[in-house]
Amino acid sequence: MRKLAPPGKPRQNNDCMSLPTLSSGRRPANAALAFMPEGYSTQHGKLMGRQSATEGFLRAMIRHAGVDRHVAYALAPQAMASFAPMIRALGGRAPVSVIAPDNIAALGEIGTLLLPQPNIGAQAGLRALARAERAFSITGITHTLSSRAVMAGVADLVSQPLQDWDAVVCTSHSARAMMTGLLAAEEDRLAQRLGASRFTRPRLPVIPLGIDTASFVFPPAMRAQWRASIGAGPDDFVLLHHGRVSWHAKAHHWPMLAALGRVSARMAPGRRLHLLFVGWSSNEGQEAALRAQAAAICPNVTLHRAGGLQPERRPGIWAAADAFTLLADNIQETFGLAVVEAMAAGLPVLVSDWDGFRDTVRDGQDGFRIPSLMAAPGTAPDLAMAHGAGAIDYDHFLAATTQLVAIDIAATTAALEKLVLDAPARRAMGGRRRPAP
Repeated sequence: MRKLAPPGKPRQNNDCMSLPTLSSGRRPANAALAFMPEGYSTQHGKLMGRQSATEGFLRAMIRHAGVDRHVAYALAPQAMASFAPMIRALGGRAPVSVIAPDNIAALGEIGTLLLPQPNIGAQAGLRALARAERAFSITGITHTLSSRAVMAGVADLVSQPLQDWDAVVCTSHSARAMMTGLLAAEEDRLAQRLGASRFTRPRLPVIPLGIDTASFVFPPAMRAQWRASIGAGPDDFVLLHHGRVSWHAKAHHWPMLAALGRVSARMAPGRRLHLLFVGWSSNEGQEAALRAQAAAICPNVTLHRAGGLQPERRPGIWAAADAFTLLADNIQETFGLAVVEAMAAGLPVLVSDWDGFRDTVRDGQDGFRIPSLMAAPGTAPDLAMAHGAGAIDYDHFLAATTQLVAIDIAATTAALEKLVLDAPARRAMGGRRRPAP
């Protein structure tokens, strides 16, 4: 691994300068990854969707991009030594180059910088400082957009030296609406305050997150093994919830438990309903509340808890399940990668009619989108003020806003009952690629 030399230094031993050219004279397409190791790894207990997405992207780039080398732009000096080992661990065999944080102009030899976040303003400022505005483009991507820091960073893009060829990929139409609203509000503020009239917005294409579908095809033996390990018989129904236990920042489990309790009372004698709840807990109190409420609301349902699973154990949970659910009711949920993973695993999905789920789940075809209601915009300006002023932290802000959302429990019950009792419909919705049990 070599550190790329900055412009103006001798070109010998400079990896970027040795890039091959096509017959047309153009270099092969490539992009440098803005790199911090924790942003591209799922090898830790408190797994978030953004880490799964970025690691999946890196795997896909290694496998399918066909680049002549893998290039990182280190966001901090201590990250420089971590890139090559990660590339090798994921199967990358091409040469590896790392650009130092203070050498951003070297990205001109690559053409594009990819950041795993929407706030691309700082890098645009460094690019302008290096007088390299026309040398390379900058592309970011949305994940959670509801925190004060992220919203401020997006608004700041209006006054940063962005170019027409920069972009922030929006993973859902709801994410693009949020981005557009934040940018428009800041443009209006600067127009009224300073008389500003010329603004350069980044492009905002909607491109959903992708996954490696081959990783979600499982042999029948794996399904049988995992179901046996949780005591699920061949006629039992296993509902998988894959997401952290966090009623304030992910999904309140009450609607799911209420629907499970109602459906379990209607099942044939001898057939059991299992809830396989996979994901780490925000704290011990929420873990205890989940267990206590499950025992009280759906006592006939067998609850199986698994925290942050190691990568080698994750395929089993998908293989064991008959359907997947995520009734998100939180403003931080912009896409929902686990839902796409569930569909790739051949599972019908039971989700809320919420944000990115509207782009990925076709109601009645891939599963069910449950009606979800939220108080109208402007209902709780006190919450916005409290969060903006720092009077409440992000967790408490999410907890308060989720109280303004309601999931239709009756519709959830009807949809779950359809999945449990109608095996042909269940297979038609999700199990087309699965062998019949």
